[in-house]
Amino acid sequence: HEGKIILRELTDESNTTGYIPADHLNFLPYTSKRHKKGWLAPHINQREYVKHAVKLAMRKHQAKKTNFTKTMYIQEIDTLRNKIYTLLFREQSK
Repeated sequence: HEGKIILRELTDESNTTGYIPADHLNFLPYTSKRHKKGWLAPHINQREYVKHAVKLAMRKHQAKKTNFTKTMYIQEIDTLRNKIYTLLFREQSK
């Protein structure tokens, strides 16, 4: 069930912000694939990227399912997007 949520939410993220590259959707939703080597550029901290991407997907899902803590989730979603952007895009320009 978690993999379906991750795929759905990160597909949305890929389509709307572009921060999650479409080819990463072949790995991130699957626990058996996300920790394998070789699908990310060497300059990217894979452990951090996977952690933030999975957490982003779960927070997006939770934000849709609640009204009580929606503001907190939205703030965390923005923070996670910034971390992912930094890992994927800012690091490559160094």
